[in-house]
Amino acid sequence: MQDYFDILRDDMLANHRSAHKRMKKIEQGTLNPFPRNLLAGEVNEYYSTILCFDLVRFSNLTKTGKDNPNAALLLNTVVPTVMKIITDFTGSLITSTGDEITALFGYEKREASSGAKAGIQAALYMTNFIDHIADRFIGQTLNPGLRCSIGIDQGQIHIASVGRQGMSTLVPLGPPMHIAKTLHLLAGDNEIWVGENVINNLDNDFVERFFTEASVETWPWVSVGTQEQYKAYRFIE
Repeated sequence: MQDYFDILRDDMLANHRSAHKRMKKIEQGTLNPFPRNLLAGEVNEYYSTILCFDLVRFSNLTKTGKDNPNAALLLNTVVPTVMKIITDFTGSLITSTGDEITALFGYEKREASSGAKAGIQAALYMTNFIDHIADRFIGQTLNPGLRCSIGIDQGQIHIASVGRQGMSTLVPLGPPMHIAKTLHLLAGDNEIWVGENVINNLDNDFVERFFTEASVETWPWVSVGTQEQYKAYRFIE
């Protein structure tokens, strides 16, 4: 037992030395603390557009059974293409648990407008990909077919690297993350719901043409600027 604790001690000290070296580089301005580069235990603050994607009724589509290939099929065909859309629109994949994907667009307040636009563009390609390609070629073999839901919000968040060196997981924290998650749960099949901060960073003509305010019951969020209920919007074609 003592030998194992010695191994744990040595591992901790190695991680500690590595963390100090990294923090020194960050302080010297020679290393940018990009989320994927955060060391285990590090937390950094960002202003970002958060997108939450989910395949609707995924658990029903992938119920275990004899020779059921649905989970492997979806996770190795549909989900990687959704990830490609994220990277093609300069987004960064933060977490992926099965069919649930969280991505960030932009990391600073000055990127608020471009991040909002990139997030919306990526979301539109995702819903169209699911509706017109994935459902057509794969969904026809599944009941009731392939659908997705997307929620997007924007604001100040913290990203923590949880775990140990080499085996850590990025965890986004803060109200925008919770709002994006809630919005995607409220969204219907192939719908995109967004928060008020996203709307404020899109062109007015685009908003008036393609968005309508959504009515949300038991909505706990309040806008910091107006102290009124934080608004949610639904994309309409």
